[in-house]
Amino acid sequence: MSKLLTQIQCVLFIPSLLLMSYLPLNNLLDMFINVIILILSVIGIFAIRTYIKDQRTNCIDK
Repeated sequence: MSKLLTQIQCVLFIPSLLLMSYLPLNNLLDMFINVIILILSVIGIFAIRTYIKDQRTNCIDK
């Protein structure tokens, strides 16, 4: 459980750090756009991770 929690923290921290340091937060709309981009980035990272894990297990099974 601890290893999974550390991976989730890294996956959430790195895109948010890059996003919040690069994009402006001038008003509330910009903040919502940043949050949406962050959520989509996290979904994409987890989808890629799941795909790679599935491909690795399929390759081992064959």
